Amino acid sequence: MTPGQRWAVGLLVAVAAIVVARWDDAPQSDTPGAGPAAGLKVDSDPERTTSAPMANPFSTFQLASGGMGAPPSSQSVTPPVPFAYAGTRIEGSKTVVILSQQGRSVAVQGPGMLDAMYEVESIDARQVVLVYLPLMTRQVVALPGTRAVADSAPVAPPPGSTESDTEPDN
Repeated sequence: MTPGQRWAVGLLVAVAAIVVARWDDAPQSDTPGAGPAAGLKVDSDPERTTSAPMANPFSTFQLASGGMGAPPSSQSVTPPVPFAYAGTRIEGSKTVVILSQQGRSVAVQGPGMLDAMYEVESIDARQVVLVYLPLMTRQVVALPGTRAVADSAPVAPPPGSTESDTEPDN
């Protein structure tokens, strides 16, 4: 060990001895409130206290912007149809309707799933009837040169459910 290292070790031992000596000289007390925080002043002004109940920290909250903390609305609104008529083509004896959504084209020829949110219910000479799956409501894409029959009624309940499950008691 070099003389400089011996000097550094000696200094560390001396500092440690001083810290331990001071620590042992600190007043000890078994009473609550005594110790380092005993000298703090507590505001006990009765006019500052309130009798209002504390808010529940586990309750649901609603963000002002209606973001993630907002509970779902009991009366949800079906969004506008995101699909538009883009054309038709004939494949053998079937007419295929082409719908577009944000630059993407989809060929539709009969009932079935369109995407995760929409299902094709029917296609005829006037319109393509879609079902918005989250709310089970019908939406219509009119074919050009025709007038679509507007139908925003909810879709019939799935097979196996009874009418008493879906209709309120009168």
